[in-house]
Amino acid sequence: RCLCLNKASRRMRLLRGCLLATTAGGALATLDPAAKTPVYHGCLLEEALTLPYCNSSLSHEARVQDLTSRLTLDEKISLLSPTQPPYCACHTPPIKRLGLPNYKWLTETNTDVQGGYCKNGQCTTVFIGPTGMAASFNRTSWRLKGDVISTELRASNNHGGTDVGLTGFGPNINTVKDPRYGRNSELAGEDPFLSGSYAVAYLQGMQQISEDSHHIKMLAYVKHYTAYSVEANRFTFRANVSQYDFWDSYLPQYEMAFKEGKASGAMCSYFAANGVSSCGSDYLMNQ
Repeated sequence: RCLCLNKASRRMRLLRGCLLATTAGGALATLDPAAKTPVYHGCLLEEALTLPYCNSSLSHEARVQDLTSRLTLDEKISLLSPTQPPYCACHTPPIKRLGLPNYKWLTETNTDVQGGYCKNGQCTTVFIGPTGMAASFNRTSWRLKGDVISTELRASNNHGGTDVGLTGFGPNINTVKDPRYGRNSELAGEDPFLSGSYAVAYLQGMQQISEDSHHIKMLAYVKHYTAYSVEANRFTFRANVSQYDFWDSYLPQYEMAFKEGKASGAMCSYFAANGVSSCGSDYLMNQ
């Protein structure tokens, strides 16, 4: 349920995500590879530095091809699914023989970074809830929120010891439709166009490209794809969702997020729409 990518952009986003998550150390070589606290940066250990995937003079495609060619099938699977507790944070294990560190995919970025992480009396910014942000109808403020969140996520990751990776999960653009849903406070509102517009501006603020280094600040994943609105028994709940409801209420905001906002991926819904798990749905993933 952690990661899914729209088919049209799957290849390039996997390339970009793989390099960001595993080779960020190439631009941050001053970090101590022996640090006890995780920084999730690759290309710092001796085992990795001799391999082509850490050669920054090569193209992204060549580096990813080299890395993936060295991975066994079991290792590839382990890097795409949560195999270390806590599973909700989607930790994946290290591949020590290749100098590949462990990684945490799921850092919350819906309202702040990592639940308001604090260090030495200084804390990350906690914004008002998305419903309040969206009610401003101010795209500039939404983009600026993304800019602040991505800067603080980068700073937290650079600091190390914060359990913060470079992949953020948020915004949450599910639809407010029932006051009994326990996560309405996480959402922009009940209108798909408003939710989609909010997501586009927020994503653009988070995924800025540096003009100097050409690094992307972070990878941003929207959630929960899609039609998620029941929190109780979420791992086993099933519901019938009509084609009309999909296209009227549950897909337009995600289409905007992927096409206009260039979201790097999505967290799938926990429940099974029409009896098929969201990440296992060929219709939702590919069609």
